[in-house]
Amino acid sequence: MKSIFLRVAVLVFCCACVDRLPDSLAIEDDLIVIDGHISDQPGPYKIRIFKSVGSESNVLSPPYVRARSVTIFDDNGNSELLSEMLLGEYQNEVEYWSRPDGIRGQVGRKYWLRVELLNGVVIQSEPDQLLPVGEIADVRFAFNRFKPLNGPTEYGFKVFMDAENSSGHVRWRFNGTYLVETFPQFRHWPIGACIGSFFPPPCSGYESPDGISLNRVGDCTCCTCWVTDNESKPLLSDDEILTDGAFKNVEVGYVPFNVWRFNSGRYLVKVEQMSLTDEAYEYWKIIRDQKEGATSLFQPSVGKIGTNFSSANPDLKVAGFFYATAIREKAVFISSSDSEIPVPDFDRPPGEVCLFWDACDAVWLNASRTPPPEWED
Repeated sequence: MKSIFLRVAVLVFCCACVDRLPDSLAIEDDLIVIDGHISDQPGPYKIRIFKSVGSESNVLSPPYVRARSVTIFDDNGNSELLSEMLLGEYQNEVEYWSRPDGIRGQVGRKYWLRVELLNGVVIQSEPDQLLPVGEIADVRFAFNRFKPLNGPTEYGFKVFMDAENSSGHVRWRFNGTYLVETFPQFRHWPIGACIGSFFPPPCSGYESPDGISLNRVGDCTCCTCWVTDNESKPLLSDDEILTDGAFKNVEVGYVPFNVWRFNSGRYLVKVEQMSLTDEAYEYWKIIRDQKEGATSLFQPSVGKIGTNFSSANPDLKVAGFFYATAIREKAVFISSSDSEIPVPDFDRPPGEVCLFWDACDAVWLNASRTPPPEWED
């Protein structure tokens, strides 16, 4: 039992890495942070607005900031008002970005963001031009063994990429997706007493009128989820050397080989190549350097996180960056059979551990009940 909970704790920590401006990097008090982008892909385009938090605060639940309006503009006179989908998170609704007149990034155009807070203060970004980007030619992986000085041998897959060169700076974004299962129907007396509730959630497909009996009333809609692993820091093209006008054999990610990620038999890897202007590149470079420095005894001295936002209110401090990017992506599956060793066994089946007796997206961070499009192909 101790071992399986340790593994879950490590996994939850890994899943906490998300592709956004890390809250812990914004350390000034009363600093408003805005991050998001527009791309040449259909969207939706998401904007997040929150207050900075200290290192001892709960960075997974930062104090979000609500706005009266959040609008994307371009230099051709187009604009689109975003809707608040979650607290402090704004995006164009499905009916907007799926229709012909919804805003969508185009190469060569400039885009900026305008945010009006509830108190009437307006924050606006500088225009950022959407530059073209080259195609990703190939994504592949190689099984890897590593024996640390202390501890058992670690196994995983290194992920590599070949891509065409682009006219400017490039960022590579890596994420992976795997299938998990939970057992919310077990949350009833006497089996599920450790959960603190004697009633399974409605999405389990079961009901327990008296907290003891268990009746099947439908299909479970929250037993299966797809969990996303995101990169731990931005990967930029400044350290890579071009070979014959292209990027060759760039290591873009690593996938641990364990029972959680490969119990379903496969793991989806997606790599994106994103164009960046000089200003956007410098922004992501500072974030990368700070994240690398946080793990070093000789932490480099870097400046504050940059911003392309400004406000007419001189007392308002704003950080973050709104940028425009062209994106090209490629996805591959890693199969459990690609490993040189079998998938490890669970120390104890998850169905016997009450930690998993809840909706899957309540148990796992970065979990969705909807599979990525590539999963069904």
